[in-house]
Amino acid sequence: MAKCTICKQNETIWTWQPFGPDETPNLFVLSGNHYRGFVAIKVCDYCKDNYEAGNQVNFTYRGQPFSADKKKVQ
Repeated sequence: MAKCTICKQNETIWTWQPFGPDETPNLFVLSGNHYRGFVAIKVCDYCKDNYEAGNQVNFTYRGQPFSADKKKVQ
C-alpha cells in the first residue's frame, strides 16, 4: 500500500484534495473515491487528524513544497 505524503511513514487511508473541488482545502475522501481532475494527496489517519485539529501540515506536490492549515494552502 502507498505511504502517506505528509509523514512518509504510515499507510494511506485517505485522499486529501486541498486544491478543489471544494472552496476550502478541507476535502478528505477514502482512497479511490476522489474527484477526478483535481490534485489528490494520499494521507494517513494520523496526519488527517492532525490537520483537522487545526495544526499546519507540510507536503510536496510535483517537487513544489506547500504548507496548509484549515483555511488555506500556500
